[in-house]
Amino acid sequence: TAYEIKECDWSSDVCSSDLDPEPFARLVGGRGFVLVAGRIEPRKNQLGLIDALRDTDAQVVVLGDVVPGHEDYAEACRRAAGGRARFLGRLEHDDPMLASAYAACGCLAYFTIPAPETLTCTPRPRWLDQYSATGMDFCFLSKRP
Repeated sequence: TAYEIKECDWSSDVCSSDLDPEPFARLVGGRGFVLVAGRIEPRKNQLGLIDALRDTDAQVVVLGDVVPGHEDYAEACRRAAGGRARFLGRLEHDDPMLASAYAACGCLAYFTIPAPETLTCTPRPRWLDQYSATGMDFCFLSKRP
């Protein structure tokens, strides 16, 4: 399967002055990593992201629990990532550490089946507004038709 990385730019009226990257940066040992947040399962394609970044020096942080029945997929992700990824489990949407993760990362990667443009419709997901407020890069990893 071929994949495409698209970069998008959204503005947000969410105030970014209260987003503190330091708590999460201390947890993972730095900033500038690629963040992928979501339940770990083939449909979310964390393995595709890890594979796409295979020949780079990008560090990946995966936030999310394994969907029951997809433990082998999660293990395949861990093996493929080697030492370049950290798997930290789920953070609740209202957890300040999640906002800190958005502020600390260099890029948020999101796997999408629908067109990325559909995320500009209202109401937008809360995580999109939180992340947009950071001013960091945003990319989608999507399957090509």
